[in-house]
Amino acid sequence: MIDPDDPRLSGGGDMPHNIRNLCRETSQQVPTRRQSTRVIIDSLALSFRRTVRTIEEVSGDTADVIHFIGGGSANALLARLAASACERPCCAVRSRPPSWATRWCKPSPTGIEDLEHGRRLVERALPPRVVLPEATYSWPSLEDRLDAMRAD
Repeated sequence: MIDPDDPRLSGGGDMPHNIRNLCRETSQQVPTRRQSTRVIIDSLALSFRRTVRTIEEVSGDTADVIHFIGGGSANALLARLAASACERPCCAVRSRPPSWATRWCKPSPTGIEDLEHGRRLVERALPPRVVLPEATYSWPSLEDRLDAMRAD
């Protein structure tokens, strides 16, 4: 588990290498290059949990569902773990149509009027995916581990 906001990760470069170094520095098992992807996904889900809780505490409102947009919304594992970590449904929404859709969005005899019309057609064809929370990890104990690492 890593803290995605750790300043040691903000310098760019070889991110799997940076993650391995961070795990080594925090006395954790050092992931292989391949395992680094899972470390990132698990850590982002925990970060979402903490962020949602902070927003709810500050605003006084409770979110019934988490709307997940952008590039990460296409990652099914991240959406599943985010729903689990946040303990509520996660609605994975595409912020824009997939890149292959732009080929269909040029004016043509197919009835597509323009790029925006084509995007609306694609969005209707690819509705948001709702992911329900399920038991995966003990998120509170992972938070405790992350808090302990931050304190060191």
